[in-house]
Amino acid sequence: FTAEELKKVTDAELKTLRCFITSNGGAPSGGTLATRAAMTAEMSKFVKIMGDPFALGGTVGDGKRPEDSDKVLAKVEYFPEFEGWSGPFTYAFYDTRLIRRSNWLLADLGEDPYGKHLNYSEHLLFPSEEVAKEVTSANTSSKKEEEKLKKEGKLFGLGDGLAEDVRSKLFIDYYFHATAEDGSKIRTKISGGDGYDETARFAVEMTMLLTTKREELPFIGGVLTPAVAGGKMFVDAVKATGVTFEVLDDDYKVDFSRIERVV
Repeated sequence: FTAEELKKVTDAELKTLRCFITSNGGAPSGGTLATRAAMTAEMSKFVKIMGDPFALGGTVGDGKRPEDSDKVLAKVEYFPEFEGWSGPFTYAFYDTRLIRRSNWLLADLGEDPYGKHLNYSEHLLFPSEEVAKEVTSANTSSKKEEEKLKKEGKLFGLGDGLAEDVRSKLFIDYYFHATAEDGSKIRTKISGGDGYDETARFAVEMTMLLTTKREELPFIGGVLTPAVAGGKMFVDAVKATGVTFEVLDDDYKVDFSRIERVV
């Protein structure tokens, strides 16, 4: 969505894309925690692959640009674009690789990548450095995270998670700051509800496209990401069922008071 909106502003390719995420709560399900534990137990066997920012393809240059390193994802620093402080997002270490794969596939299959030299990063966004560091401390240690969840009454067992009435009060906002090769910039926002519910929505909408509109999709097949497989049709499908997409004004300010009311 953001890459397409940038094309309305300039013919130059997308150079950098920063994603910042805010939400008003939530908690990992017991299944998610079990999956993380299983992955951690096996990590030593795949540490080299998992540590490669381009493990799923999309290498830029020699694959060693500092800005593509996972170290960038763990930093706490101030971003004036949204007047907030960054912190590590657990799934950024997966999402960044999927974005790079999408960029590579769009170049390889469609000759129309987001940008040949694209740099993408993804972070949580906080109103202050203090809050960012506090959350970072919990997010970078599974033991600390479990202690925090237990204290909050949100440490769930396998097969259990937040109740539907709690999830219905949750939201998640993705803010994007895009810069083109010629310096042109735009900011966008994608908003939805609870992460688990939105994951289900995206899975169902993609399944519907694959089963009912297969011949209309942009590519025949392959090991594709949802963005590549579904293209604009996928964006339109999730938009039609409740996810909002918008281009932000230059003077847009993030309302941090919304995330202070944690559910």
